[in-house]
Amino acid sequence: MTASWSCSVGSTWTVVLHPFSPTTHPRPTVWISSGVPITEPAPELLAHPLLTEHGFQLFSEADNSQRTRSMHRFGYVSHDAELILLAEVIRDETIGYPEHPLTLAEHWTAAGFSAKIALNWLRSGILSPEAAHASITAETPRPILADTNTSKTAPHRCSDTMNR
Repeated sequence: MTASWSCSVGSTWTVVLHPFSPTTHPRPTVWISSGVPITEPAPELLAHPLLTEHGFQLFSEADNSQRTRSMHRFGYVSHDAELILLAEVIRDETIGYPEHPLTLAEHWTAAGFSAKIALNWLRSGILSPEAAHASITAETPRPILADTNTSKTAPHRCSDTMNR
């Protein structure tokens, strides 16, 4: 979800969370009041503690291009700490992936990789979980086929019939 400061909700600055959509402007799903009057500047330093209080992890990323007088985005949030941790490391290490760090992190966590394992793959140059799975499959030794004789009886020997 995107996280924005808004001064149009009431008399205090409010953190507004929207589902992320690059093409539409969905309605906010969460409003968190900061208690800071809108006559003062947006309380940027309160964002992280306010979101943490409500169980969200913050991926800070100011976006001045979408700034309006009453609202400006300051990042993205998720309840998934692994997702945010992975996105932050991807951003900080400048791995050189054309997608947004959060999008790349989302691909890896959705595929079931922990942040630590995903980072190992990313640092080795594998940029997608699909490529990691293909690499794992290619490196996995094939099982040795078992003996196809499944009979539990001993093989028949000529000497057995002669002794009867």
